Amino acid sequence: IDKETNYPIRIISESYSADNPDQKVFLDQKYYDLKFNIEIDEQIQFNTTDESLTGFEVIEMKPGN
Repeated sequence: IDKETNYPIRIISESYSADNPDQKVFLDQKYYDLKFNIEIDEQIQFNTTDESLTGFEVIEMKPGN
């Protein structure tokens, strides 16, 4: 953990399944140049007006189809 930001800079994990103990998952990730709490222009990032949502086709799906 980065002491100045309190955000993780590296994550290491091992996972095992009780149903299949031979199957193991290992994870080792490093993060570089993370930017947290950046300024967001809400007019651009969250523009959900009808004019901005063009070119999409609405498809209704129901469970079991």
